[in-house]
Amino acid sequence: MYITLTKTQMFREKIKERMAEIRMPMTRLSMATGIDKSTLSSFLSGNRTISNANLEKIIEVLRLSLVPVPGFKYGYNDDNVSNATPDRCGNEG
Repeated sequence: MYITLTKTQMFREKIKERMAEIRMPMTRLSMATGIDKSTLSSFLSGNRTISNANLEKIIEVLRLSLVPVPGFKYGYNDDNVSNATPDRCGNEG
């Protein structure tokens, strides 16, 4: 079984993974980015979206980069549905 994620869900998961990896609590991320802690909490829990400007701040502070995965295809409305389909090896394509 394959689960498709929206771009927002992928960003959210990567941000949470990175925060855990570098042991950065949400309070510290809030202070470093200037983004209200409740805004971060709501975004990370999936209850709201976040602006591109705030996403860029988070990416910069966490030292993440947005690198497209070769062959990954988004659906027409990629904020709601992803048309990513895995190949026989389990790779998105």
